[in-house]
Amino acid sequence: MSVMTQKRSRILHVRKIEHRVATAKLFQANRDLAKMVNVQERIGTLQANTQIGCGGHTGPVLRATGEMQQRLSDAYDALAHSKTEAEERKQETEQLRNAAHQREERAQRLYDHAKKNDMLESVRRHDANMPSRQKFKKIG
Repeated sequence: MSVMTQKRSRILHVRKIEHRVATAKLFQANRDLAKMVNVQERIGTLQANTQIGCGGHTGPVLRATGEMQQRLSDAYDALAHSKTEAEERKQETEQLRNAAHQREERAQRLYDHAKKNDMLESVRRHDANMPSRQKFKKIG
């Protein structure tokens, strides 16, 4: 293997690792976003369950229920902001992963080209060293 092919091989290895890391980060971002959506749905369910119906309720019950609804509303709003940030992070990691994938493909093409050149050079050297090759005698 020539020096150029070895160098391309090392670059390809680094690009493959970068792509794997970017893919892992994308999976992490997807998982974080899914968790936030799940929590947001649970908060929405709790909000729906804390609605007060008609009828006679005591003051402490109304106060406690109102406080619970306010806290759930605050949590829902705060989570909505975090969810937006997580969606943005997911999009960024998708772009980074795509860029890493493209760099890996380019490195693979360069490595394949260098390997092909090595093979052609090896064949050329082998043909030059063949004993059946006609050698010219010295004149004189």
